[in-house]
Amino acid sequence: MKSYAVIAFAAVVASALAGSCIEEREEAQKRVDAGMLGVFVPECEDSGEWKALQCHASTGMCRCVHPTGENLKNSSRVLETCVCIVHRDRQMKKGLLGAAIPACEESGYYKKVQCHEARCSCADPTSGELRGESRHISELSQLEC
Repeated sequence: MKSYAVIAFAAVVASALAGSCIEEREEAQKRVDAGMLGVFVPECEDSGEWKALQCHASTGMCRCVHPTGENLKNSSRVLETCVCIVHRDRQMKKGLLGAAIPACEESGYYKKVQCHEARCSCADPTSGELRGESRHISELSQLEC
């Protein structure tokens, strides 16, 4: 009975890893080792998921992806991080009315001013953490970030 459970578990693990980032990275590395130029080699988490920021070494283009490898943001040379883009995508997928959706810079960092409904606050560009008091959007010019 135990051997069936082990075989079933191994089949589930193998199925889960099929098409994983690690598998795709290994395939790409084989092409690099064979002398192919311009091959994109994905960056992976130890779990097999894709790292959020994926950069192509040959072109300098970067993009943000889901842990499954699905695109979140089109390729760009100015993209430095995916911290805000991932947070924004997560909030939008919740589909909650009134949920705060962060505003992101092209670089992937948080914009220094974040507004929700009619209130705006200064935000840390790296963490998105709001700082200081909020102002009504009509007083936005008085906000010093």
